[in-house]
Amino acid sequence: MVEIGVELSLTRGQYEWAMNGQWESLKRFYKDHVSELFWPMTTKYDTVLHVAGLAGRKDVLDLLIPLLEDRDTLIMENNRGNTPLHEVAASGNLDAAKLFVESRYAIPAYGEIKNHLGETPLYRAASFGHTNLVQYLATQVRDDTEQQHFQRDDQVSILHIAVLGQHFGLRNDDNIDRDPANQNDDLESGFNHPSQSTFSNKIMSN
Repeated sequence: MVEIGVELSLTRGQYEWAMNGQWESLKRFYKDHVSELFWPMTTKYDTVLHVAGLAGRKDVLDLLIPLLEDRDTLIMENNRGNTPLHEVAASGNLDAAKLFVESRYAIPAYGEIKNHLGETPLYRAASFGHTNLVQYLATQVRDDTEQQHFQRDDQVSILHIAVLGQHFGLRNDDNIDRDPANQNDDLESGFNHPSQSTFSNKIMSN
Protein backbone atom coordinates (compact mmCIF):
# COMPACT_ATOMS: atom_id res chain seq x y z
CA MET A 1 0.00 0.00 0.00
CA VAL A 2 1.34 3.44 -0.95
CA GLU A 3 2.03 5.70 2.03
CA ILE A 4 0.03 8.91 2.31
CA GLY A 5 3.19 11.01 1.94
CA VAL A 6 3.92 9.46 -1.43
CA GLU A 7 0.33 9.92 -2.58
CA LEU A 8 0.33 13.58 -1.54
CA SER A 9 3.52 14.20 -3.47
CA LEU A 10 1.69 13.01 -6.58
CA THR A 11 -1.21 15.43 -6.09
CA ARG A 12 0.70 18.43 -4.79
CA GLY A 13 0.31 20.36 -8.01
CA GLN A 14 -3.45 19.79 -8.10
CA TYR A 15 -3.77 20.83 -4.46
CA GLU A 16 -1.89 24.05 -5.11
CA TRP A 17 -4.11 24.83 -8.09
CA ALA A 18 -7.17 24.48 -5.86
CA MET A 19 -5.72 26.59 -3.05
CA ASN A 20 -4.75 29.30 -5.55
CA GLY A 21 -8.09 29.27 -7.33
CA GLN A 22 -6.68 27.90 -10.58
CA TRP A 23 -9.74 25.77 -11.24
CA GLU A 24 -9.44 25.71 -15.01
CA SER A 25 -6.00 24.11 -14.72
CA LEU A 26 -7.46 21.59 -12.29
CA LYS A 27 -10.31 20.72 -14.64
CA ARG A 28 -8.01 20.26 -17.61
CA PHE A 29 -5.75 17.97 -15.60
CA TYR A 30 -8.46 15.63 -14.33
CA LYS A 31 -10.18 15.46 -17.70
CA ASP A 32 -7.05 13.69 -18.92
CA HIS A 33 -6.25 11.82 -15.67
CA VAL A 34 -9.54 10.27 -14.63
CA SER A 35 -7.90 7.47 -12.65
CA GLU A 36 -6.46 10.07 -10.27
CA LEU A 37 -9.84 11.39 -9.17
CA PHE A 38 -9.68 9.13 -6.12
CA TRP A 39 -6.18 10.01 -4.96
CA PRO A 40 -5.97 11.95 -1.69
CA MET A 41 -4.95 15.59 -1.90
CA THR A 42 -4.59 16.24 1.85
CA THR A 43 -3.48 14.40 4.97
CA LYS A 44 -7.19 14.11 5.82
CA TYR A 45 -7.66 11.98 2.69
CA ASP A 46 -9.73 14.59 0.89
CA THR A 47 -10.09 13.80 -2.80
CA VAL A 48 -10.58 16.45 -5.46
CA LEU A 49 -14.34 15.93 -5.03
CA HIS A 50 -14.05 16.93 -1.37
CA VAL A 51 -11.89 19.92 -2.26
CA ALA A 52 -14.21 21.17 -5.00
CA GLY A 53 -17.22 20.49 -2.80
CA LEU A 54 -15.93 22.53 0.11
CA ALA A 55 -15.08 25.37 -2.24
CA GLY A 56 -18.62 25.21 -3.63
CA ARG A 57 -17.29 24.85 -7.18
CA LYS A 58 -20.30 23.57 -9.05
CA ASP A 59 -18.51 24.02 -12.37
CA VAL A 60 -15.70 21.71 -11.30
CA LEU A 61 -18.09 19.09 -9.96
CA ASP A 62 -20.09 19.36 -13.18
CA LEU A 63 -17.02 18.18 -15.05
CA LEU A 64 -15.71 15.60 -12.58
CA ILE A 65 -18.84 13.68 -11.62
CA PRO A 66 -19.66 12.44 -15.16
CA LEU A 67 -16.09 11.16 -15.44
CA LEU A 68 -16.68 8.65 -12.63
CA GLU A 69 -17.18 5.10 -13.80
CA ASP A 70 -18.53 3.92 -10.46
CA ARG A 71 -21.16 6.04 -8.70
CA ASP A 72 -20.18 4.55 -5.35
CA THR A 73 -17.00 6.57 -5.48
CA LEU A 74 -19.17 9.62 -4.79
CA ILE A 75 -19.53 8.42 -1.22
CA MET A 76 -15.80 8.18 -0.56
CA GLU A 77 -15.11 9.50 2.93
CA ASN A 78 -12.16 11.44 4.24
CA ASN A 79 -10.74 10.53 7.63
CA ARG A 80 -13.49 12.49 9.36
CA GLY A 81 -16.17 10.50 7.61
CA ASN A 82 -17.19 13.39 5.38
CA THR A 83 -18.40 12.60 1.90
CA PRO A 84 -18.18 15.23 -0.86
CA LEU A 85 -21.81 16.12 -0.09
CA HIS A 86 -20.86 16.90 3.52
CA GLU A 87 -18.30 19.35 2.17
CA VAL A 88 -20.77 20.92 -0.25
CA ALA A 89 -23.12 21.35 2.72
CA ALA A 90 -20.44 23.41 4.47
CA SER A 91 -20.00 25.58 1.37
CA GLY A 92 -23.72 26.30 1.12
CA ASN A 93 -23.83 25.93 -2.66
CA LEU A 94 -27.34 24.70 -3.44
CA ASP A 95 -26.71 23.98 -7.12
CA ALA A 96 -23.65 21.92 -6.27
CA ALA A 97 -25.67 19.90 -3.76
CA LYS A 98 -28.28 19.17 -6.40
CA LEU A 99 -25.60 17.54 -8.56
CA PHE A 100 -25.22 14.85 -5.92
CA VAL A 101 -28.89 14.52 -5.02
CA GLU A 102 -30.82 14.94 -8.26
CA SER A 103 -28.60 14.11 -11.20
CA ARG A 104 -28.51 10.77 -13.00
CA TYR A 105 -25.38 10.03 -11.00
CA ALA A 106 -27.19 10.47 -7.69
CA ILE A 107 -27.01 7.74 -5.08
CA PRO A 108 -30.16 6.78 -3.12
CA ALA A 109 -30.09 7.97 0.50
CA TYR A 110 -26.81 9.82 -0.09
CA GLY A 111 -27.98 12.63 2.15
CA GLU A 112 -28.50 10.24 5.06
CA ILE A 113 -24.85 9.22 5.41
CA LYS A 114 -23.33 10.37 8.71
CA ASN A 115 -19.76 11.42 9.35
CA HIS A 116 -17.75 10.37 12.41
CA LEU A 117 -19.51 12.98 14.56
CA GLY A 118 -22.88 11.63 13.50
CA GLU A 119 -23.66 14.58 11.25
CA THR A 120 -25.64 14.23 8.04
CA PRO A 121 -25.15 16.81 5.26
CA LEU A 122 -28.39 18.48 6.38
CA TYR A 123 -27.04 18.87 9.92
CA ARG A 124 -23.74 20.19 8.59
CA ALA A 125 -25.49 22.75 6.40
CA ALA A 126 -27.50 23.93 9.40
CA SER A 127 -24.37 24.30 11.52
CA PHE A 128 -23.10 26.87 9.01
CA GLY A 129 -26.44 28.64 8.75
CA HIS A 130 -27.11 27.81 5.10
CA THR A 131 -30.88 28.20 5.30
CA ASN A 132 -31.76 27.59 1.65
CA LEU A 133 -29.64 24.45 1.49
CA VAL A 134 -31.16 23.11 4.71
CA GLN A 135 -34.65 23.67 3.36
CA TYR A 136 -33.76 21.86 0.16
CA LEU A 137 -32.10 18.89 1.87
CA ALA A 138 -35.07 18.63 4.22
CA THR A 139 -37.32 17.95 1.22
CA GLN A 140 -35.11 14.98 0.34
CA VAL A 141 -35.42 13.34 3.76
CA ARG A 142 -37.57 10.24 4.07
CA ASP A 143 -40.15 10.38 6.86
CA ASP A 144 -38.77 7.25 8.53
CA THR A 145 -35.25 8.74 8.78
CA GLU A 146 -36.16 12.30 9.71
CA GLN A 147 -34.99 12.15 13.32
CA GLN A 148 -31.45 11.05 12.48
CA HIS A 149 -30.79 14.44 10.91
CA PHE A 150 -31.70 16.45 13.99
CA GLN A 151 -29.10 15.21 16.48
CA ARG A 152 -25.56 13.98 16.21
CA ASP A 153 -23.80 11.33 18.29
CA ASP A 154 -22.88 13.63 21.19
CA GLN A 155 -26.57 14.53 21.58
CA VAL A 156 -26.12 18.10 20.31
CA SER A 157 -29.28 18.95 18.40
CA ILE A 158 -29.41 20.69 15.04
CA LEU A 159 -31.18 23.71 16.58
CA HIS A 160 -28.71 23.87 19.47
CA ILE A 161 -25.66 23.92 17.21
CA ALA A 162 -27.17 26.62 15.01
CA VAL A 163 -28.25 28.82 17.92
CA LEU A 164 -24.78 28.54 19.43
CA GLY A 165 -23.29 29.69 16.17
CA GLN A 166 -25.70 32.59 15.90
CA HIS A 167 -25.24 33.95 19.40
CA PHE A 168 -21.79 32.97 20.53
CA GLY A 169 -19.52 32.25 17.54
CA LEU A 170 -17.87 29.04 18.67
CA ARG A 171 -14.12 29.04 19.19
CA ASN A 172 -11.66 26.20 18.67
CA ASP A 173 -11.46 25.64 22.41
CA ASP A 174 -15.20 25.39 23.04
CA ASN A 175 -16.35 22.19 24.71
CA ILE A 176 -18.78 21.52 21.90
CA ASP A 177 -16.98 20.68 18.67
CA ARG A 178 -19.11 22.47 16.09
CA ASP A 179 -17.16 21.19 13.17
CA PRO A 180 -13.83 19.54 12.44
CA ALA A 181 -12.93 22.54 10.28
CA ASN A 182 -11.96 24.32 13.48
CA GLN A 183 -9.03 21.95 14.00
CA ASN A 184 -6.55 23.57 11.57
CA ASP A 185 -7.37 21.20 8.76
CA ASP A 186 -4.90 21.30 5.90
CA LEU A 187 -7.71 21.60 3.36
CA GLU A 188 -10.28 23.80 5.04
CA SER A 189 -7.75 26.32 6.33
CA GLY A 190 -6.87 27.03 2.72
CA PHE A 191 -10.28 28.47 1.84
CA ASN A 192 -12.23 31.44 3.10
CA HIS A 193 -14.52 29.07 4.92
CA PRO A 194 -18.10 30.15 5.63
CA SER A 195 -18.90 31.03 9.22
CA GLN A 196 -22.10 30.28 11.04
CA SER A 197 -24.94 32.73 10.59
CA THR A 198 -28.57 33.25 11.59
CA PHE A 199 -30.65 30.13 11.89
CA SER A 200 -34.10 29.63 13.37
CA ASN A 201 -37.11 27.39 13.17
CA LYS A 202 -38.02 28.88 9.79
CA ILE A 203 -35.39 26.68 8.05
CA MET A 204 -37.64 23.71 8.47
CA SER A 205 -40.60 25.35 6.75
CA ASN A 206 -41.21 24.34 3.15
